[in-house]
Amino acid sequence: MNNMKNFTISNKGVAFENFIDEIVVVNLPIGYYYSLKGSARALFLHIVNGSNREILSKFIVSNFEVTMEDAVSAAEDFITKLDGHNLLVETMNVEDIIPNEMIERTPFDIPTIEIYDDMKELLSLDPIHDVDSVQGWPLKK
Repeated sequence: MNNMKNFTISNKGVAFENFIDEIVVVNLPIGYYYSLKGSARALFLHIVNGSNREILSKFIVSNFEVTMEDAVSAAEDFITKLDGHNLLVETMNVEDIIPNEMIERTPFDIPTIEIYDDMKELLSLDPIHDVDSVQGWPLKK
């Protein structure tokens, strides 16, 4: 995705759950799941409503103790990582309001995406169609 494009979280085989201090994202087509905590969680939640690199950078600066230069670098890196795992899609909708979600700006931690593939085989099963009357379910291919 280039710098001028708007994006949001894909709805094609991607699901996520927002817990108190973590977001877990599942990419069913490839069988990976991801853990996002700290600043990665905050950025991901902002992207859900539609964003772009410029808006995400401003969001980082308004919520964290960080320079604009570091915010731009972090936003670009985070977007590239999400896009590299097919978690983003282009959109026309963009949340152009930069909410300050925190009462005070907090120290900035580099957004980290923890990637897991230990459930790849299980996540790639098709529970509706992969059933055999002799072998039962799950039917591994």
